[in-house]
Amino acid sequence: MPKRTVIYKKNGIEHKIELSWGLFFKNFTVHFDDLEVGRFEGQLELNSGRDFSLPNGETLRVKKTQKMMTMLIEVLINGEPVEGTDSDPRTLVRNAYYVAIFLCALNVIVGSLAFFFKIDALTQLGFGWYNLIIGTLYFLPTFLGFRNKSWLMLSFILAIFLFDTVNAIYWIFELSRRGFQINGGTLVMRFIFGVPLFIGAKSGYLMKDKEPDPTK
Repeated sequence: MPKRTVIYKKNGIEHKIELSWGLFFKNFTVHFDDLEVGRFEGQLELNSGRDFSLPNGETLRVKKTQKMMTMLIEVLINGEPVEGTDSDPRTLVRNAYYVAIFLCALNVIVGSLAFFFKIDALTQLGFGWYNLIIGTLYFLPTFLGFRNKSWLMLSFILAIFLFDTVNAIYWIFELSRRGFQINGGTLVMRFIFGVPLFIGAKSGYLMKDKEPDPTK
């Protein structure tokens, strides 16, 4: 049975929120400090969401939502996202930086193999010095913004990703013209990587009025 636990702090006191559910979100239960405060019988109820009264007088809301084809379990207390949950902007920004780290490492590794070791299977597909440059471009804003989860640096990362995606689309058509068979998996993977980057950048931007960007 899947289970998710987050810690909610209020006036210096830590409270444990635990979510657990079965197959297809059946028997979805909500516990607050090991006390069951709510239950959903199935996915339809969870999609609608529900408010639960907590022992400390606050209101907990749980709901299954979707952002750009990404499923999220929204957990709010008094209308504010609980830190560490799916809908928490800080979580979304952090996840976007993890994607940026992966893209940086991937480009540097593939670019190095193609450029320095002259692996034909990679060079024929257009990998090489370009990927080393893109990997470096990813590294700079990721390094500068990761610690403070800067939305501004994340915006630069998203811009690099969009530029790289346009270039990738060009190469797909170019390689197809040369006779290579390119499947649609490349664009699907870019969509998978692009969604958390976009959501993270947007969430960081919306947070900037509440939490000033440390890089400013």
